[in-house]
Amino acid sequence: MTYLQSTPHNICRNLRSLTITVGLLVAGTAYGSEPQKLSNLMDMSLTDLATMPVTVTSVSKRPETRRQAASAIYVINQEDIRRSAATSIPELLRMVPGLEVARIDGSRWAITSRGGNHEFANKLLVMIDGRSVYSPIFGGVHWDVQALPLRDIDRIEVIRGPGASLWGINAMNGVINIITRSAEKTQGGVVSAHLGSAERVATVRQGATIGDQAFLRVWAQGRDVDSLKREDGLADDDWTTSQVGFRVDSRRDGQRWEMDGRLYQGRLHNTSVLPQLTPPYTRLLNDEVKTGGVHLRLAWQRPLASDQTLSVQTYYDRSHRELDFYREVIHTLDVEIQHDWQLNDEQQWSWGVNVRHSWDELDTQNPLQFFDERGQSRLQSLFGQYTYSVGGGRGKWVLGSKVTHSSSSDLALQPSVRFAWNLNKEHLVWSSISRAVRSPSRFEQGTRYDAFAYPDPSGGPLPVLAVAEADGTFSDEKLTAYELGMRNQFSPSLALDTALFFNQYEELLALEAGEPFLETEPQPPHLVVPSRYTNYSDATSYGLESALDWTPAFDWRVAFSYSYLHTELQEDPAPGIFEFSYLSRYSPRHQLKLRSYYNFAPHWELDTLIYYTDDLGAMEVKGYARLDVRLGWNPLPQFQLSIGGKNLLEAHHREFDRTLVVVASEVERSFYVNAAYAF
Repeated sequence: MTYLQSTPHNICRNLRSLTITVGLLVAGTAYGSEPQKLSNLMDMSLTDLATMPVTVTSVSKRPETRRQAASAIYVINQEDIRRSAATSIPELLRMVPGLEVARIDGSRWAITSRGGNHEFANKLLVMIDGRSVYSPIFGGVHWDVQALPLRDIDRIEVIRGPGASLWGINAMNGVINIITRSAEKTQGGVVSAHLGSAERVATVRQGATIGDQAFLRVWAQGRDVDSLKREDGLADDDWTTSQVGFRVDSRRDGQRWEMDGRLYQGRLHNTSVLPQLTPPYTRLLNDEVKTGGVHLRLAWQRPLASDQTLSVQTYYDRSHRELDFYREVIHTLDVEIQHDWQLNDEQQWSWGVNVRHSWDELDTQNPLQFFDERGQSRLQSLFGQYTYSVGGGRGKWVLGSKVTHSSSSDLALQPSVRFAWNLNKEHLVWSSISRAVRSPSRFEQGTRYDAFAYPDPSGGPLPVLAVAEADGTFSDEKLTAYELGMRNQFSPSLALDTALFFNQYEELLALEAGEPFLETEPQPPHLVVPSRYTNYSDATSYGLESALDWTPAFDWRVAFSYSYLHTELQEDPAPGIFEFSYLSRYSPRHQLKLRSYYNFAPHWELDTLIYYTDDLGAMEVKGYARLDVRLGWNPLPQFQLSIGGKNLLEAHHREFDRTLVVVASEVERSFYVNAAYAF
C-alpha cells in the first residue's frame, strides 16, 4: 500500500488543488481582517468544560438541560470532536457509552444501540439537523455518504433507548441526532488537512455576512481512504469522496431561518461473496460502487405569542448508488410542522404533524431481485407531548405519543411515559415506559435473495440453492421498553450517569422454511430451498450502561464507561422457524471505553482513547482492544497541529457468517498529522 495512491478520480491531486485554490480564495477574502479563533473552548479549563451545562433538544424536541432529561442521553460536544483522532462520524460515535460501533471495511460501518448490529442496523434512527438519513430500501444508514466536516458539527446527541413517541417509526433502540453549527458561529475562513498512512482528508470553509442579519457558510471537502489489510489477502476496499455544501442562517423580526444543502459523489470498492451453482459454490466479486446525491433543507421558526412558537421544516433528498448487480435512485420529500405552547409555569404542550413521501427506481440482478423495481412509500404521523412539573419544580411527568401510518405498515401507536425527580441539586432519578415500532423496508416487502449454494447433503447430483423471499406478509416489529436511570454530581469534578433497561421484543423478523422445488434457470438445474420472512420471533434483553466523568486536576479529565447487554431469544420457536433479526448474534456482551484529556503544558495536549469490545460468541469472533493517541499543539488561536496514531493495539479479523454478512474486520495501525489554520 503506497502513501498516496492513484484512483479513478485522481483524488489526491484534486485534494491538493482544492486546498490551494480555495485556500488562496479564503486568504484573499479575509486579507487584512482579524485572525479567526479555531475554538473558543480552548480558553476554558477542563474543569469548566466538564461542569458546563449542556442543552439538548432530541429528548423532547425542545431545549432542556441534559442533566434534567428523562432519558439515557449522551452528548458529544465540540471539544470532544476537536480532541479526538476521528475523521468521520462513526469514529466519533465510539466514545458513546453502550453504543456498538464496528468497522466492516474501508467505507462501511455497523452501528446500533442495545443489540441488533449489522451493516443495515434497522432499529436505530439517525438524523442530521432533524433530517432522517435512514434508508427506505434496506433500512439502516449508508455511513459512507454521511461524511460531514467534523469541524462544522456543534454536537451529536445520542439517545440509547426508544425515541419513537417523538421521532416515530424506526426509532426503536435509539436515536442519533447530528446538529451542525450555525453559519453565524463559523465566520472567517479555515483550511484543514489530515494526512495519514491510511487516510487523507482536506477541508476548506469560508464564512461571510449577508447584510446585517444573515450569515453564510460555504465549504468543500475531499477524502481518500486506503484499503484495509486483512489476513485473507482481500484488501480492495478503498474509498474516495468529494463534496461541497452551504448553510445560511437569518434572524429578522423575531423569526429564524435556516437553509442548508450538500452535493456529493464518491467511489468505493466492496468485496462480496456471491453464490454459484458449481464448485466451489461461492465466488468473490470485487465491485466498484458509485455513490452520489444532493439535499436541500429549509427551516423556519417564529413566536406566535410570548408563550407559543411555530416551527416548520422541509427537505428534499436525492441519492443514488450503483453496483455491478444493483442500482438505486431514491427521492425523498419531507414536511414537518411543530407547535410549542408554554401553558403556565408547570405545564408545557407540544404537538406536530409530519408527511414524508419517497419514490425510487431500482435495477437489480441475481443474487438480489426486487419484484417491483419502481416503488413509492408514504408516511404520515401526528405526535403530542405534555410535560407537567410537580413538587415545586423538583420533578416532572412527560407523557407523549406518536401515531404513524405508512404504506408498508398498519396504523401504529407509540406512547411513552417518563418521570424525573431531583433528590437534591446533585442527584436525579428518572424512569420510563415506552412502546416502539419498526416498519419493514422495501427489501423486506418484495424480494428474492439467493443467499448461498452447496452440494446436496444426501449425495444427489443437483446443487442446492438457499433462497430468502419476501412476499409482503412481513409486518411491523414491536418493542416495549422499561428504563431506570440516575445522574449523580458527587462534586464539581466527579459525575456518574447510569441507566438500566429491560426490553421485550415481539414479532421480530424470522425465516420460515418452505418446501424445496426444482429450478432449471439459471443453469445448471438445481434444487431451491426457500425461506420467507415472517414475524414469528420474540426476544427479551436487559442491560446496564454507566458513564463516569472525573476531573482529578485542573488540566486533566478522564471519562470511563462500561456497558453490559444480555439477549435471550424465545426458547421454543415453531418448527421450521429461524431467528433472523440479528438481535443477539452481532452484539458484544461487555464494552469498556476510557478517554483521557491532559493539558500537560501551555498549548500542549495529550489525549487517549482505549476501547474494548467483548467477543461475539455465536459468531466465534474474538474480543479486541483499541488504542488511539493524539498529541496536540495550539501555539496560536488561529493555528492547531496534532499528530497521533490509531488502533495501536491488535484488532480483530474480517469474518463471514453463513448469510454472507460481514461481522468483523481487521483494521491495521495508522499514523497521521492534522493541521488547521484560520484566517
